[in-house]
Amino acid sequence: MNDIIQDKTTFMDEVFRIEHPKLISAYQGRLYEAYGIYDGKKASFEGMRDYFSEGFREFYQNPSNLLNKDPRLYIFIDGIGK
Repeated sequence: MNDIIQDKTTFMDEVFRIEHPKLISAYQGRLYEAYGIYDGKKASFEGMRDYFSEGFREFYQNPSNLLNKDPRLYIFIDGIGK
């Protein structure tokens, strides 16, 4: 929960997003409110709709960066289709 911030400048509209060193972009950490963010007890990360797509993009554009920041996602994407 400490990593969730209210961002008023990065996007056209104010959004909530996760700011964490593991993430490769602000888009990857964006939380879409329609999917819920916090129910008073725990955070819901179903709203991280761009987590995989941004990781997939980074896998092809800058694979070493993804491997360094999020090795599990890198390994997952690398294993697709094998």
